[in-house]
Amino acid sequence: MYKIYDYDINSFKRIKNGKESYAYFIKVNRVYVEVDKEVYLICLRSYMKIRYNKKGK
Repeated sequence: MYKIYDYDINSFKRIKNGKESYAYFIKVNRVYVEVDKEVYLICLRSYMKIRYNKKGK
């Protein structure tokens, strides 16, 4: 069976660091890697768009 998505919902993690700041992580090869907010949002939105388009068909 092949993968439909590049990521799954468990590939994204956001951890609160302080009162207003967050640390963003993406899972790569079973290890969470810290990334910038922009990279996190681009990958998350890409996943959500693919998921939305696939469910609509």
